[in-house]
Amino acid sequence: MLLVFLDNKFFKHKFQNNSLSNTHTVNLDFEKYHSISFTVINVIDGDTLDINCPDGTNKYTRIRLLGIDAPEMNTDTGEMYFSKESSEFTQGIVLGQKINVYLDEEEKT
Repeated sequence: MLLVFLDNKFFKHKFQNNSLSNTHTVNLDFEKYHSISFTVINVIDGDTLDINCPDGTNKYTRIRLLGIDAPEMNTDTGEMYFSKESSEFTQGIVLGQKINVYLDEEEKT
């Protein structure tokens, strides 16, 4: 089981209709992603993945693993300690694999 939340903060201002309520957007996300299988096409770092599902004008959807705080690969001050190892570990487990996405139920309420 893989529990994630969608990382649409980056894309929100570009691609989402601002007239949609937050509740409506969350419900649409649940319909599109919750309890559905996708293939991991890219690993950004130890807790961030891209899956093969279009999101707006992107050919993929970026998701973050819930409950995992991995070191970041690219920060203003450079890579964090063990970020490369964390990313390689995650790549070894999920890259190219089918995963089931389960969104955080608390986001829905």
